Amino acid sequence: MISDVLSIIGAFWLPLSIGLLFLYVFYLKRRARYFQDRGIPGPEVPSLFLGHLKEKERDGKWFVRYKDWEEQYGKTFGIYEGGHRIIVTSDLDILDDVFNKQFNKFHSRKIGSHFAGDQTTFPGLNLFLSEGARWKRLRALVAGVFATGKIRSTEGVTNDTISAVVREIEKDLEKSEVVDLKPHFLNLSLDVIERVSLGREKTLVGSGIKDEFAQHLLDLFTDKGVSSSWIRSFFAGIYEFRRVASFLFTIFATRNLPELMALQKKLQVVFTLKKEQKDTSDTKDFVNHLMESRIDEANLQDCSKTVYDKKVQKNLTEEEIISCMVMFLIAGYDTTATTLMDLCYRLAQNPDVQEKLYDEICTHVFSDEDLTMSTVQNMQYLDWCVKEGLRMDPHATEVVQRRCMETTTVGKDNKIEIEKGVCVATNAYSIHYNEELWKDPHEFRPERFSPEGSSTRHPLAWQPFGIGPRICVGMRFALLETKLAVTQVVKKFKFHLSTETEFDCSGNIIVSPNTMKLRLEKR
Repeated sequence: MISDVLSIIGAFWLPLSIGLLFLYVFYLKRRARYFQDRGIPGPEVPSLFLGHLKEKERDGKWFVRYKDWEEQYGKTFGIYEGGHRIIVTSDLDILDDVFNKQFNKFHSRKIGSHFAGDQTTFPGLNLFLSEGARWKRLRALVAGVFATGKIRSTEGVTNDTISAVVREIEKDLEKSEVVDLKPHFLNLSLDVIERVSLGREKTLVGSGIKDEFAQHLLDLFTDKGVSSSWIRSFFAGIYEFRRVASFLFTIFATRNLPELMALQKKLQVVFTLKKEQKDTSDTKDFVNHLMESRIDEANLQDCSKTVYDKKVQKNLTEEEIISCMVMFLIAGYDTTATTLMDLCYRLAQNPDVQEKLYDEICTHVFSDEDLTMSTVQNMQYLDWCVKEGLRMDPHATEVVQRRCMETTTVGKDNKIEIEKGVCVATNAYSIHYNEELWKDPHEFRPERFSPEGSSTRHPLAWQPFGIGPRICVGMRFALLETKLAVTQVVKKFKFHLSTETEFDCSGNIIVSPNTMKLRLEKR
């Protein structure tokens, strides 16, 4: 009897499963023809399920793939990251429409492959992942954290950490003239972002105390983390089936993104302590500022239903504050460290530029009291050097993407229709090395950013922090931290290339060198 029932069930489910599989494969093949059917060129699709995702991210050299594909298919081409249809372009007219002029139709980012929740109602959304009215509300609040006065209040803490890092570099220099700057700059950026975000008073640099957040953040940028997790590839493949993906995400995400979950738990403890302390001091960290205005879950739904162009409340839920804390740590960890590594390498390559920068620093900085926001803002050549370093090595531009929320036509000479749901990604490396925009782009020339050099250049020719209203909210803080660090290290050390120096950059989120071994000479 039981065997008869099983045979009947098998006879029913087997052909049904085969039929569904056949339909799904047919659907995947049709999906892979999307750009071809619309006359948009692009590379052959290597995987029906993942599209170009694995090929693009091979060896962390996605920027090399973009360059190769542009040379083969032109400035604008289409690729697939699973279910994501992505138009990659270096056409500045198209980018200007997408990121600026028609921002109301492109106000969302590409939905991260590691995130399958709703971008307007998910409780723990941060500024990076949100869209529409939810993004507008979060941006209004978080932007206030990076107001000039609040940034200026961080310079003391930042300088204290930088000085500690300089002392650690000096210790290494006593052992060997070749120093790997990468661990020092990673310690610097993490220590600074922890202190200004979470309010830790003393630096851990050189203390011998293990940083409780360091390993979690490191794992997020390695094989253990989000960038290469199988869950990321899986959700990329089933992007169109959002409800299914969202359901699976709630089940599997906490099990398969352990480092992210562990980081959130630690930050929950920090947040709870801060809430209990009810800090009323004049000096507040970023989290204190975020905690000043909060909204409960009942009102959250009303805010998330607000039409995009209406005014929204400037409050945060507890989940959003913790998510913003995660965002601050992740965004401030590897990015600033990479900027410093890359710039030191470029200065070692160009000793004449390095000496000119050193001379400017010496004319403005005579003691530690001179290491202020006002001082570095008045150092013109320093500003040019930092910007030129970011032009040559724009390490975080893979995330500069927008998702179309309403079908529209963009571009000027090469118009293109972009349908709802399609993403547009900027090919920043090609733009930053475009000879029509930058003469001799492979040369390190800070003077490009002089008023004369910048006056006729397209405003989107330089985009290391993104473009348009969703440009990096912490850009001014990142630049201040970078300039204060460069000022101290260049004043203390002279950088030279050595036989151990390598500049092999890779990364699927942050493009960073594996090491930064330079020969240092104490000034």
